[in-house]
Amino acid sequence: MFIKKPLAVVITAILASNNVVADDQVYSLDEVVVSATRTNQTIQDTSASVKVISDQAIEENMTNSVSDLFDYTPGVDVQTDSRQGVQSINIRGMEGNRVKILIDGVSQPNQFKNN
Repeated sequence: MFIKKPLAVVITAILASNNVVADDQVYSLDEVVVSATRTNQTIQDTSASVKVISDQAIEENMTNSVSDLFDYTPGVDVQTDSRQGVQSINIRGMEGNRVKILIDGVSQPNQFKNN
């Protein structure tokens, strides 16, 4: 019985030391952007223009509308059809289904506009 207790203590110490070593390893993951090309890329590696507007920036600028959100973004124009109340986003001459909008990583549907 005397031999079993030290053996149990040694086994417990060995198992506990492995857990300590595993906790020292830190893994960091890169941010991934999935674009219309359906390939995973980081923002730095993508060939398209990407503008990320954080919730903190929205609060700091006291943004009240989509138009306010893009006031200081070059090449972006927000147009409002006052009769129907529909806003469309135009980026460097492209609009409609050519502009991909994500909110919290979720793709937003195209705006609906009767012509």
